[in-house]
Amino acid sequence: MSTAQETNVALAVEVTGLSHEYRRPDGSGSEEILRDLHLRVSSGEWVAIMGPSGSGKSTLLHILGTLLVPSSGSVQIEGTAVDSLRDDERARLRSSSIGFVFQDHQLLPQLTALENVMIPNLALAQSVAGAAIRERATALLTAVGLEDRLDHRPGMLSVGQCQRVAVARALTNRPSLLLLDEPTGALDQRTAASLLDLLAEIRGQESLSIVTVTHSLEVATKADRRLHLVHGGLREE
Repeated sequence: MSTAQETNVALAVEVTGLSHEYRRPDGSGSEEILRDLHLRVSSGEWVAIMGPSGSGKSTLLHILGTLLVPSSGSVQIEGTAVDSLRDDERARLRSSSIGFVFQDHQLLPQLTALENVMIPNLALAQSVAGAAIRERATALLTAVGLEDRLDHRPGMLSVGQCQRVAVARALTNRPSLLLLDEPTGALDQRTAASLLDLLAEIRGQESLSIVTVTHSLEVATKADRRLHLVHGGLREE
């Protein structure tokens, strides 16, 4: 697959000169966790970012997901300059173009699997579009092998099944970019391998670009490219 370094390739993500620092809780100053970071991800590419705990992987992913504003630098998602957007415009971009899968799935325990997948559109579920929203959610749960678990709440599902529901939820609005934060961290080896195979299959079906942060080589080997977060910057393998 073509990489983002080649010319005339559409970019899903372009990050230039990104830096981010946190204020220390004790008020003793700030700590820079990302430093002059550059990243280009081609449309349709799967990029894995590796690094130890505390290296800034999740911080970077939250910035790419527009959940966190960096201290400096520029971020473009599908050609849109995120730093120039208002908060409500970032929220719309996040809703329409970006899917996020967290390590701990973050499903609402009182809702069924189907309702959890419908959450991004729950306000519209009773409208004229409600039937289409339910149909999309049902199709996604079927695609992840949970067609017989639609009415099950998270407490009735295994950890791996909950993570599959989280993947379906992330895809409900047909995003072009899928962000994965240690997606197999809570899974056993067999369940993790099954989830990775599923993601690879869905990637082609949904025409996704994927960025995953992980410390797992098993996860990283599924990607087209592996990058390492070192001293706040990215180094290609």
